[in-house]
Amino acid sequence: MTTAKNEPPGYGEMVAMESGRKKNQLYRAESMAVNDEKIRSIMAATTEQLEMLSHVGRKLSLQDTEDIKRQSLIYMRACETSGVTPTWAGLCRAFGYTRQAVDYFVKRNSSHDTSVWLSMVHDAISEALADAALHGAVQPIVSIFILKSRSGWHEDNESPFDTPHETESIERTAEEIADRYSGLPD
Repeated sequence: MTTAKNEPPGYGEMVAMESGRKKNQLYRAESMAVNDEKIRSIMAATTEQLEMLSHVGRKLSLQDTEDIKRQSLIYMRACETSGVTPTWAGLCRAFGYTRQAVDYFVKRNSSHDTSVWLSMVHDAISEALADAALHGAVQPIVSIFILKSRSGWHEDNESPFDTPHETESIERTAEEIADRYSGLPD
């Protein structure tokens, strides 16, 4: 068998073998059946959650921080038991709200105890997704997209601890340095 100029020996046979495997209907049917079962499982969990919400018929008060904390932990434990990655939208549904409604509350009431708690929970959900992607439990590309579009993750070259005055001239007097850090605990 002759090979093209840049093809190593055996390359053509390897391509033919891989092409044959891709055309194997049994291989594709097994893969399709597994994917269909995963989709059924996801849809069953989503439908079950919506059914439970339809029977509850009430929204939790976002002003009641303790109730929100309790429901947050119930939701996270349910995700753990079910073996699913928690989502911000799923948590908001567990409160009886849309994601947009909870986001609006947090934005309008940023210093409220509930908002502080929900910000920490949001970070924990984002971290769980990132950790799941790092360990190969979820698709990394989808995870990156979700983290960027829903969790505010992005690439940049700046440290999150940089402040504008740190990039200015380094030359400062001892008094300026002491004054700048006077608010720190001893």
